[in-house]
This record gives sequence, C-alpha cells and structure tokens, in this order.
Amino acid sequence: MTAPSQAPISSCLPPLPPGEVHLYFATPELAGAAEEHGLSPAEQARLAHLHFEVDRRSMRAAYCLKHVVLNRALGPMGEGWTEVTGPHGKPALAEPWASGSGVRFNLSHSRTMVMMGVARDVELGVDLEDVDRIRAHDDVAAHFFAPNECADLAASGSATRFFDYWTLKEAYLKARGEGLLLPLAQVAFAFHDQRIHLVALPALEPTPGAWQFALLAPTPECRAAVAIARGDRPWLTVRAWFVGPGNHVVALTAAQQLLAS
Repeated sequence: MTAPSQAPISSCLPPLPPGEVHLYFATPELAGAAEEHGLSPAEQARLAHLHFEVDRRSMRAAYCLKHVVLNRALGPMGEGWTEVTGPHGKPALAEPWASGSGVRFNLSHSRTMVMMGVARDVELGVDLEDVDRIRAHDDVAAHFFAPNECADLAASGSATRFFDYWTLKEAYLKARGEGLLLPLAQVAFAFHDQRIHLVALPALEPTPGAWQFALLAPTPECRAAVAIARGDRPWLTVRAWFVGPGNHVVALTAAQQLLAS
C-alpha cells in the first residue's frame, strides 16, 4: 500500500491577515525537507558562489523557507511569482505580485538558523545573528554603537546585549532599504521599562514613532530582530513560529519573544 503523501509545509502555515507581521524560523535542516518548489536560477547562482558548504546549506534553507512562506502568503495568485532587488539589494516581489497582494518580506540567516519576515502593505527588515562572544568586542561597539548603547553594553557585560543592539540596527537599515549607507552609530536604540525605543538623530529619523520593533531569542544561541515601518497605521501584531521537518509549525513561547517597542 502506498503511504499517503504529506501536505506541503506552506499549507500548514497560518494565513497572513492585514495588521499582522509573521516571523518564521527554521534550522538549516529545512533545506532537505521543504523543497516544494525549485530554486530560481539567481538563487542557484548565489549558492554556487559560496565557498563553504555550511554557508550554502544555511542559505539554501533560507531560500526554501522564503518559497514556503511566500507561496502561503500569496495564495491563489502566487503561481510563478518572481522577485526583484532594490538599488541597495533589498529583495521584493516583482509586479504584478507586489501590488496585487501587498506582500512585503525580508530574509536573514546565520550558520545555525534562518529567519523570514512577511507582512502586507508595510515595509519590514529582519536580522538574525548567532551569539558569538568573540565578535562582541568593545572596539566593535565603539565604532558602530552610539554612546548610550556603549554605556549600556559596558554595564551589562553581556555578549547577548551586544547582539540585541546589532540585530535591531541591521533590521532597521534593511527595512529602510538603504543598506549600510546610514551610519550604524547614528541609529541608536535604548531599552526602558521592558520596551524598545528608537533614539536616532532627528536629521536621520524625523519620525521615530512611525517604527515598531521586536527582539526575539529563537534559541539561547541566537538573537533576532524585526523593524516595521508602520507609518500612521495602528500597532501591528507580531507573531512568530518555528518551521521544522515533518510539517511541524510551532509558535515561539512568550519567553522567546523578548522585547517590543
């Protein structure tokens, strides 16, 4: 007797309504478990240029996660979707899928985890980093962090605090779509009353209240952040899941969703 085939992972994901931002995490093992659709020639070319197998494995998993999530978000209009990149490399859906669905997305990956953020009609950026104490040096912070961030980092003595700031900065820059054209030291964050506050210079960010942030720890060894350009919209609901082999989709716990703006 032939065993019944499993439904594709995308069918196990929740629908994406307006007013919500969905974050998905997966380990690189997803690369061999979620290939519902072939990778594009551009994706295959990027993989071929990576020198180390561990990096190819992680990026391949990120691409697989992207296909899974976008096919769920696009639904019936998702057949044959393609993507384009902005002038500074930010990916987006090509037309007619972008305007027809309003779907916006962003992707990040480390060597141990991959991350995908998706929403409707709001720009967003995500960043994921492995907590590495070797990288969390004071000289790096002195070059890229604002004075208030350096002071807080010195007081905490924590490598994870370094990556809290780093992922928030990267997510914010990616959401703006300007890459590293903006100086990281002028994009400042602060943590007060268990909330995230953007304190960038007014010349750089005249409307800090138009942004929404969340900081997560999908595993003890990772930090992740999302930046959402909500503009004058009401606060959006941020929801997050692990996507694993065997079509398991598990919501992150409250303890793993650390802080929000």
